[in-house]
Amino acid sequence: MKNNILFYLHRMSAILLTILIFCFSLMSGRMSSNYSSHVADFIQKFFLKTPMPAFSSVSLIKTAEEIAFERFIRKAIGHYFLFFLLSYFMTMSYLLKKYSWQFASLKTLFYGLCISFLSEFVQCFPMARGPSFGDAFLNFSGYASMTFLLIFFYRKIIFRKTKYIFHH
Repeated sequence: MKNNILFYLHRMSAILLTILIFCFSLMSGRMSSNYSSHVADFIQKFFLKTPMPAFSSVSLIKTAEEIAFERFIRKAIGHYFLFFLLSYFMTMSYLLKKYSWQFASLKTLFYGLCISFLSEFVQCFPMARGPSFGDAFLNFSGYASMTFLLIFFYRKIIFRKTKYIFHH
């Protein structure tokens, strides 16, 4: 019963995150940049705690450092981290259903590959946006790295349990 509840929580989280990813992909270039600016401001002010004069999305003129930081935030969070998180929810939902780790990894990696490229493909439609193979690769690398981490730890735990059972 507990595994079923966890399965549905993880699967619903994966579905909602997938919808969020496509919503971001369908935004115009200006709107996407605006969100990136706000996230970069938030991270800079609350996590990095280093003052950068005029580092604000309201500022009309941005320094090269500010532009580079916003680009990093957009790539690191908007691509890598969102797919890293999506992989966690999707992979865990398969592992909670007691599928084999091989099936879980293949199924989730295929899902991640499809979502990575589809989320870039839909960027053909909004104004001032375009698909990027580099972004699709970054999406999938975030997804694959979490999948491999989870499978690695899952196998270590399962292997230890079975080794303990059979040798003691």
